[in-house]
Amino acid sequence: MSNVVVRAVNKLNHLFFKTVGKHIGMGSPVSKSTWEQQYSSDVWDYLENPDEAEHYECIVEFYKKYTSLNASILDIGSGKGVLYSYFKKWQPVSFFGIDISDNAVKAAAKQFPEAKWETVNYDNQYVDGKFDVVIFNETLYYFTRPVKTIKKCLDENMKSNGLFIISMCEYEGHDKIWKDLEKVLTVKEERTITNSKGQTWVTKALVLKLL
Repeated sequence: MSNVVVRAVNKLNHLFFKTVGKHIGMGSPVSKSTWEQQYSSDVWDYLENPDEAEHYECIVEFYKKYTSLNASILDIGSGKGVLYSYFKKWQPVSFFGIDISDNAVKAAAKQFPEAKWETVNYDNQYVDGKFDVVIFNETLYYFTRPVKTIKKCLDENMKSNGLFIISMCEYEGHDKIWKDLEKVLTVKEERTITNSKGQTWVTKALVLKLL
């Protein structure tokens, strides 16, 4: 698709989310070509800044608190591997990062060759393997049906008694996504983080709700 068409589709998706989707627990998808453009530039480099650190560190803390050492990780929407860099500072982990963007995956693989990286559109592609921990770090709300995506994880990629760690910035519609998620998952711990710029994230460790 041309850039004009891509921008139009993205605008329509965002408009639908703001007017309808946010009220019914839907996400706001962004096209693969947009992600490729962004990851070929410095758009997301700010994620490596210190004022972003606390919500990454919170994810690592939840992993340490609620899993055994060397529990395997699937990071869905791993970008250039910023989250992995925080795990690496702590200790080596079994880490598999997937992202829709080839550019992001190539950058992550170049910087962190010891981890596993793969280009995957998780909305419609299969990931082989079961994992102890599945992480959505500021990515779940880009899926059209976030709860459906979580159910896919449970069916295809989560080991029994596995842990989800989900972080979402505070934004309109995300409270509805959390509410719907907690019909399926039980929160073990949650933390609200606000940095010096006034940006706020909610990060939660969750497990499958027992019937």
